Amino acid sequence: MGQEIIEVVVKSDKGRVKKVNEDNFLIKVGKINNNEFGLFAICDGLGGLSNGDLASKEMVLELEKWWNNRIANIVSNNIVDRDILVELSCVIRYVNRKLIKYASDNNIRLGTTASILLIYNRKFYVCHIGDSRIYTISSSVNKLTKDHTYYNKLIQNGEIEESKKVKKSILTQCVGSGPSISPDFLVGRLNKDVLFILCCDGFYNKMSDREFMDMKSELEETSDYGYMGEICTKYIELIKGKGERDNITVMAIKYRVNEGE
Repeated sequence: MGQEIIEVVVKSDKGRVKKVNEDNFLIKVGKINNNEFGLFAICDGLGGLSNGDLASKEMVLELEKWWNNRIANIVSNNIVDRDILVELSCVIRYVNRKLIKYASDNNIRLGTTASILLIYNRKFYVCHIGDSRIYTISSSVNKLTKDHTYYNKLIQNGEIEESKKVKKSILTQCVGSGPSISPDFLVGRLNKDVLFILCCDGFYNKMSDREFMDMKSELEETSDYGYMGEICTKYIELIKGKGERDNITVMAIKYRVNEGE
């Protein structure tokens, strides 16, 4: 069957303008029968200064608890796809309730995006809310997530002229935005080598498809984590040079099957 191997790096930068980096991320990798599997997430906090950081950090902490408490049971009992997604959804909804209560108790507004990727048993599972993104990049750039923004809603409804009048960053939902949230879910099969990119809007806003493809080519040339990190940093600096004002976070995940094993 071949050995499943995961190589992952992440780089995060507070950017040129903001005083605090409100992005947080999670990387968890395990191994069973010599095959690697993992849980990964990018969370972009909203609310300004420490509030956004608090929201995104809370999401990451609860995902880490889920990994620590549940992943062994999922692996040992061959939990089905639907139940895995239900569990991830429950984590998101639990954090949503916590953030709503915290905001109410402290008379503030805060929230976070959550783009979550689980790679396990030759499948990938996506659980997503907000406008951070998960891509796969092969011969083209493929976006696995849908932006939960007012701008994107207008585009989908065919209201092109109206969409030109609104900011692209206005969210229609995120974790902490209200009691009724509807995360998106996706399951896919992994039959060959894949590059996943998880990133916040501060990264993709000023990245062209051509630059994503160039980044893929550079990442494929090495399995050295230090050099992979340098490549991610290079594109963060490219984006900052284009004038991006937001926090910038990008995670590169190389999944491959070593058929020689």
